[in-house]
Amino acid sequence: MGENTENTIEAIVDKTIPIAIEKVYDAWLNPESLKSWFGPPGHVVTNAELDIRIGGFYTIAMRSPENQTYTLTGKFIEIIPIKKLVYTWRWDQSELGDYDTEVSVDFISISNSTRIVIHHQKFRTAEHCEGHKVGWEGSIERLKFL
Repeated sequence: MGENTENTIEAIVDKTIPIAIEKVYDAWLNPESLKSWFGPPGHVVTNAELDIRIGGFYTIAMRSPENQTYTLTGKFIEIIPIKKLVYTWRWDQSELGDYDTEVSVDFISISNSTRIVIHHQKFRTAEHCEGHKVGWEGSIERLKFL
């Protein structure tokens, strides 16, 4: 499939999980918690460093089931505590999309549950978009068990 130079391809994941919003938000920004749920099925986060402020950078390294290490970096653009995060996203590996995309995560409290709405946008290819959507869905499934 060809490359979309306008970066208009977007993955949307909308899930509700039975965990209080404060715990879900903390799991997103606490490096130790993030290691327990982040990444596609079978992947393990080996390192997570987050400078949680607008303009702050983050780095997340993960190992695949095939023992390959992938590194993800980005910068926080918007932080509304317990409501919304917006950040850039860039892989160091070209096969995963070594260009900037953008993630927006909305946290919505519903009783003792949390609705998480992820918009991951600016993909250049449908393949990269679909791979990330699968990754996000797998991550949210793991997040349910915090």
